[in-house]
Amino acid sequence: MLRKITISLAALVVIQAAVCAGFWVHSSQLRQQAKRHSLFKFDTTEVNYLSVQSAKKQLTLKRVNGTWQLPSLDNLPADSAKIANLLSQLRQVQVDWPIANSTSAQKRFQVAKDNFKRHITIKAKGKTVADFYLGSEPNYHQRSLRQAQDKAIYQVHLSASPLGVNAQQWLDKTLLAATCDSIKGPSFSIIKQKQVWRNGSKHSHLKEVVSQTHAAEIADALANLSVQNVAKMPIKTAAELTLNVTSGKHDYRYQLYHQNKRYQISRSDYKQHFVINQGQYEQLLKATAHNLFHPVKVKAKKSKVAATGSK
Repeated sequence: MLRKITISLAALVVIQAAVCAGFWVHSSQLRQQAKRHSLFKFDTTEVNYLSVQSAKKQLTLKRVNGTWQLPSLDNLPADSAKIANLLSQLRQVQVDWPIANSTSAQKRFQVAKDNFKRHITIKAKGKTVADFYLGSEPNYHQRSLRQAQDKAIYQVHLSASPLGVNAQQWLDKTLLAATCDSIKGPSFSIIKQKQVWRNGSKHSHLKEVVSQTHAAEIADALANLSVQNVAKMPIKTAAELTLNVTSGKHDYRYQLYHQNKRYQISRSDYKQHFVINQGQYEQLLKATAHNLFHPVKVKAKKSKVAATGSK
């Protein structure tokens, strides 16, 4: 009798072990399948709408004719590289098992409909291709994420720059930069021909040559121009310097404004003034005839002196 009981118990242990092993194998297979799951499958080239919403504010970005714009900021160009980086990272998000899926967990991880850090909506050709909530950040570059139509909460790697809801944070800071073919100031004109800067004034009678170093510095300052933000209070005094620039088929007029410790710049194709730093401002102020031109060095001719011998 005892022997039968022992055999039955042993058989039960074997069955339990087999069930556990089967469950472990099945779970392992499910986990492997989950690891291959991409959370987002939209085509980044077709995305033309992005909304970033906080608890109190919403920011919308739209792509029009291939250019990302900020509707809330007079349709100024947005930072396309920043947007492309965000979309690329979202496309690469891979998830396995959710860390939670209960309603109470949604609030705890701050991904609930009424309690979230960010609500992101992405559209392509008018169709919503991604709608999700970003919540707490348990670790560096780690975010809690829940899709709007799903209860599952995931922890994902997302190293994108802070998803602000202020339009200034998404502004293309290089919107005023331009490669220069010619530059005209109050008392000078220079033009670039075969990689050499030359005097561009057709009626100039000045015997001067262009300083290639100083001309290149001014051209580089304009090519690498980076604004800080849109000026909330444009300086209304007269411009300290006006530069007319030709860049390819485009003609631009830059104007520099200075008041106390405020430095601003405007360009003819935008109605706004933009804030720049003092270093950039002072570099552009060097665009003067005094700095850009050097007198032609005329070699003195040696006079021929007739030697006479004394008799």
